[in-house]
Amino acid sequence: PAAGLTDAVQVRQADFFALDPGELSLSAPGLVVLNPPYGRRLGTPAESRGLMGAVTARLRERFAGWRFVLVAPAAARPAGLPAGTAVHPVFHGGLNVRFYIGRLP
Repeated sequence: PAAGLTDAVQVRQADFFALDPGELSLSAPGLVVLNPPYGRRLGTPAESRGLMGAVTARLRERFAGWRFVLVAPAAARPAGLPAGTAVHPVFHGGLNVRFYIGRLP
């Protein structure tokens, strides 16, 4: 409220797989930012890749037209992101991660 953006910004912390963008009070697609578990919080590299695959599938099926930022470990290499997705390597918390930034078709 102090920033005067309540009519333009909704911030939610929620289970991404339970989130329905149709339930948000938006007049147009928005921006979804995801920082799912990775590294020690998730387990093996294969488990991390599996989660990233599920995340990208959910993005594509439920968030058409939305912009996205996905934080993922460098080893996960999320499959299924749209062509033209920008990749920005970042060293964060002792881990090499990537910010994947793009728009869903």
